[in-house]
Amino acid sequence: MQNEFKFNETNFNDVFNYIQAASNESPSIVLDINKLVSAINSINLPGKAAYTNVTNVIEVLNKIEQMPSGLSEMAVEAIKAKLDFDGFNKEAMNYIVSFANSGILSPEDFIALGAEYAKEFSYVEYNDITNNKYNNLQQINCPTTFFQRCGLSDEFIDKLNGAFAADLINNNLMYTGDGVIRSTEILLGTLAMMGGRLKYQLGASFDRDNVGLYFGTRGVPLRNLDCVNFFDWGARCAGFNISEYNHADKYKLADDGITPKDEIRADSSKKYFYNAKPGDIASNSTHIVVINGKAEGGYYVSEEGGINSANARFYSYEELDKRGFLITNMDGLYRNTGTNYDSDTLFFEPEEIIKELNLDPESNSAKELYRQYYERNKATSLDNEIIDVSSEFIPDLNQNIE
Repeated sequence: MQNEFKFNETNFNDVFNYIQAASNESPSIVLDINKLVSAINSINLPGKAAYTNVTNVIEVLNKIEQMPSGLSEMAVEAIKAKLDFDGFNKEAMNYIVSFANSGILSPEDFIALGAEYAKEFSYVEYNDITNNKYNNLQQINCPTTFFQRCGLSDEFIDKLNGAFAADLINNNLMYTGDGVIRSTEILLGTLAMMGGRLKYQLGASFDRDNVGLYFGTRGVPLRNLDCVNFFDWGARCAGFNISEYNHADKYKLADDGITPKDEIRADSSKKYFYNAKPGDIASNSTHIVVINGKAEGGYYVSEEGGINSANARFYSYEELDKRGFLITNMDGLYRNTGTNYDSDTLFFEPEEIIKELNLDPESNSAKELYRQYYERNKATSLDNEIIDVSSEFIPDLNQNIE
């Protein structure tokens, strides 16, 4: 905003148009606008009074211009203050809906809030299933339909998938195990802070033919993920296509001749059982969970909606062992060096993701997605030597991406 004005009729019209636009974006700045209008109405006063009011005009215009980002930060802090990590808080949800629909809370802020909320809210002790905070959440069938019922506008909801992908890209998480975990946290956290959790359904439902599904769309819903589809969905969000194997055989995706054999389906007698990383899996004959992080005495994990109400839990080493879980290092999957699948189809290519999410191919996010793809997509030669293809095949990221 320039600090010099020629106060003529044309300029007044420009100023008032600017006021009107600011008012539409943020009703909370009406008081400042009233102050500005009063200053402008007094602008024809002679001498010192006129100078004072011109200064007021400049001050308030500058303040209004800087408000959207400041208001967004204030909105996030106000929501955080209302969120309850021991159960659903409807007042917090109402804040979210109001701020989102008025344009103060961005889809990107909504996504980040959900991921942060999941880290505090989601995990419950495995045995604490009869009276846990998930009991306060409504079982839902589809995120987008649920968000509509909560009162979020269609315009806001339609931007969530792009914001979801941008979060993964901008946090350098595409094509990584950490990206799989971030995806599960975003889903669980955004639903929980709005009062919902995915209902369990054996077999589940999501679009396996397209990338960029994330929350689903009004035309292609994401529904009721069971354990194996929960992992498949999270991996798909992070750029992997792993739907070919059922849950009992997921470990085969990691078997590449490079990963030590005792880190594939490691039982409690093996060291790796106690040293898994985010994105690794724990599986037995009937169930699979994704390891989100290590904690004293066990792991935080994400799983399906759950017969016993929780989407995410803390499993102690003893509980994992008792239930027959085996731990698998999934590095072979995430670096695309496995020998049990077609490495040419495991990583979704950036072009697919860019097209599906309607990203600008010339944007920094699109170029960053290409960088992560070429940096992390390895190939395995016949003698199992890892070949880093990044330097040889990566496109010139300073050029426009077709």
